[in-house]
Amino acid sequence: MPSSPPMDRALINPLHDGAAADNSSTETQQKSAQRILRNFHMLAAAFSLNHGCVTALVALAASELGSSLGNTTLFTLYAFYTLSAAFLSNGLVARAGAKRTLVLSLGAYCVYVASYAVAFFTPMNRIVIAGAAVGGVAAGCLWPAQGVFFARSAEAYADA
Repeated sequence: MPSSPPMDRALINPLHDGAAADNSSTETQQKSAQRILRNFHMLAAAFSLNHGCVTALVALAASELGSSLGNTTLFTLYAFYTLSAAFLSNGLVARAGAKRTLVLSLGAYCVYVASYAVAFFTPMNRIVIAGAAVGGVAAGCLWPAQGVFFARSAEAYADA
């Protein structure tokens, strides 16, 4: 009866020796880690830029739009933020995923910023209230999605 080859030799690809397989695996892991870190940095930069624009508008709301419209805008923003964070964000992140929710929320935040441009340069200054509602929903979904995305990125980077 013929003897079977040793188990470790049977698992090695016959086209590669063991060292080549290990190097290829190491290269793949390094590329994966680099990709994860690059995505993490790109999102952090985009998120910071977007959030900086929103924060600047919060500071300008009352001074540029007048105290009545500015305060109404901020109330609308934070009311929708609170409601969407409490009732919408968890389900949206679970169904759409963290990355899709981030993209959708960052885009909606841009609508909020654009509403200020419309309010500043046209006579339709009350449009900013609708923009604040959109921005509030965006913020309520953005922060939980950002936390999930960054946590998963950190886990994937640690595993790579």
